[in-house]
Amino acid sequence: MKALFTYLALIALSFGSYAQGPWDDDIMICFSSDGTNFSSSTLFLDSADVPSIAMLDDGTLIAAFQWFPGTQNGFVATCTSSDNGATWTTPTAANFINQPAGLYIPVDPTIVNIGGGQMRMYFSCGTSMITDSTLDVWSATSTDGINFTYDGSTAAYDDSLEIIEPAVGNVNGTWQCLFTVGAPWEGATRATSANGLNFTTA
Repeated sequence: MKALFTYLALIALSFGSYAQGPWDDDIMICFSSDGTNFSSSTLFLDSADVPSIAMLDDGTLIAAFQWFPGTQNGFVATCTSSDNGATWTTPTAANFINQPAGLYIPVDPTIVNIGGGQMRMYFSCGTSMITDSTLDVWSATSTDGINFTYDGSTAAYDDSLEIIEPAVGNVNGTWQCLFTVGAPWEGATRATSANGLNFTTA
C-alpha cells in the first residue's frame, strides 16, 4: 500500500484564454504524505473538468468528473482505482435512472461515500445547458459507481437563482453542501443536512 495515499488531489487545469471552454481543460493528479507538500502533478485525464474523488468502504477510490472525449458535448463519467490512485480504470459514462422529466444532462459532479456499499453523486441539473434559474443541485445514489438512481428531491434549490457546482462532504456527522449561487462571480453559500438528502441553507 502506498503511504502517499494519505492525500491525493485531482486538479483541473486550463491553458489558454478565458474564452476557452471546460473541454479544453485537463485533470492532473498529485500525491502528498502531509497535505501540504505535493508531488509534481501528472496527467490524469485530458479533456475533462470538475473532478471529485471518494474512498469507498473497501478502500477503492472512485473519481467523478465531466468528460469531453473528442467533443464539446461532455457528460459525467467515473473511474476507479484499487491501488491507492496509482492506476485507474477506463472512464465509463454514468447512467442516471429515474431522472425527472424536462431535465437536461447532469454536470459538475461531486461523489461521496455514504456507507453500506453505496455512494451518492451530487450535481447541477436544469432544463438546458444554459445557466439560468432552473439550475439546481440534485443527487443520485449508486451501488456500482456507474448506475445512479435519482433521489426523491433536490439537494438545494431556489426558484429565482441558478444554483450550481456543488461540493459536498460529511463533517462530524453533518453533511455540508457548498454551491455557487447566481452567476459564478456572485459568490457561494452553504447548506447543511443530517441525512445528506434534505438540506437547509445555513
